[in-house]
Amino acid sequence: MDIEWCFYENMFNTEECDKIIDDSKNIEFFQGEVGVNRYEHSSTQKVDNNIRRSKIKFIQENNKNFAWMFEKLWHYAHHANRNFRFDINNLEFVQIAEYDQEYKGCYVTHADVFWFQPEKHYSRKLSCTLQLSDPSEYSGGDFLLEHLDGVYPTPSEKKQMRGRGTGIFFPSFINHSVKEVTRGRRYSITAWFEGPKWR
Repeated sequence: MDIEWCFYENMFNTEECDKIIDDSKNIEFFQGEVGVNRYEHSSTQKVDNNIRRSKIKFIQENNKNFAWMFEKLWHYAHHANRNFRFDINNLEFVQIAEYDQEYKGCYVTHADVFWFQPEKHYSRKLSCTLQLSDPSEYSGGDFLLEHLDGVYPTPSEKKQMRGRGTGIFFPSFINHSVKEVTRGRRYSITAWFEGPKWR
């Protein structure tokens, strides 16, 4: 692994961001949950507003309306992965998240890897978060990579990373957070590229 993170400005253009939001309107939001299976409804997950305040929905890879989006995400994932060299071959779905000032949307420090899932054949290796909202539409809501002394994004990079359509790639085991939205509403996509279990 050569770097801890990377990002692509204008990975998706304005029209593509609008299309994702518009075409997903018929998919119902539900309250973001935490737990081992937080991407499925099960007894191992729960709503905990001290950890996560957001609304989420999922787009499956077999949704033909979004085939173009998955293709583009994979294109950039393969490019970014030249830096990480992870074994990735699976992307079942992506998550659209809404963080709204109305409920002080945020997500405290966490990692995306589930280390203890014997029933799963894959592990999350490379995470991507894509900014769907224009930064002028909200305040707060910063996406932060944490505990990266010496390689943390500079103020200039942080501003670039807030840009609409910017995609940020990082190893799924790196801690990250979304700070509280204090004005407006922020939409984002998260994709988890998986591969053979970590060992």
